[in-house]
Amino acid sequence: MRYYFKRYRNGMQRIKQWLPLVLLPLAVYLLAAGASPDRFSVTQKIAVQKTAPIALSRTPVDCLPMAELLSRPAELFLDDFAMMELTKQILKGAVTGPKEATDLRDLKGMIESSLMLKPDSDDAVHVGYYGPDMSQGRFFVTYYAQRLVNRSKEGIVRTMRNQNRNMETGGASQPQNAAGTEMPATLQPAALGGEMQVLEHRSMWRMDRLFPAMVILLVSLMIWCIAAGIAEWMDPSFSTERQVSRYLNIPVVGVVPNMSPLIQRLEAKK
Repeated sequence: MRYYFKRYRNGMQRIKQWLPLVLLPLAVYLLAAGASPDRFSVTQKIAVQKTAPIALSRTPVDCLPMAELLSRPAELFLDDFAMMELTKQILKGAVTGPKEATDLRDLKGMIESSLMLKPDSDDAVHVGYYGPDMSQGRFFVTYYAQRLVNRSKEGIVRTMRNQNRNMETGGASQPQNAAGTEMPATLQPAALGGEMQVLEHRSMWRMDRLFPAMVILLVSLMIWCIAAGIAEWMDPSFSTERQVSRYLNIPVVGVVPNMSPLIQRLEAKK
């Protein structure tokens, strides 16, 4: 067994100058991955006042001001009615969406990790997506942007209905939302502001590339090791004293060591 290990080591010494090529497939993979976009930002601007009432689905009377909804985006994104309607649209195939996300838990996890609701100015907000699928981002942003517009219109209807009810009963004439904040005298429904914006993102390295990178490096190293064995076994020259003894069928009396490495070390110390 020691003989074979020695021969294999000789083969590795023979092609050691090719060892840096083991990193070539990994470099090609990373360059190719970094050249193509793998993340996308999709945003839709919506013109809406921060004090505008946004209707909630859980009861027929609840509303939230837009400013409070910004701190509680789950009221828009993870509403039970919205989840059911979203799942129906995906299953019907009426729209292009994430077909694999038909399980409600998976769908909620996908929305929580990729969607955001953020302010743009005093009279506008953004519904945004960041993730690996541009068509999925367009689908989600289109759905929730339109939902926010519809919920804004419904919020105004509910607010005006409450205002009329208060006036009939002799209550306050100034409409208020569920949080007790006064509504503006003129309520404007939300509206889509301009075209949807899509940005591509590239990166040379992401953590989800760790496993394929390790596989590529391992396969490259295995190929180099196989090449070392092939190079040694195809070499017809003698590389050990045992080969000489077996080929000539005579015993080995002695071996003259290679003194070159020792001479080089001694000269280097001078």
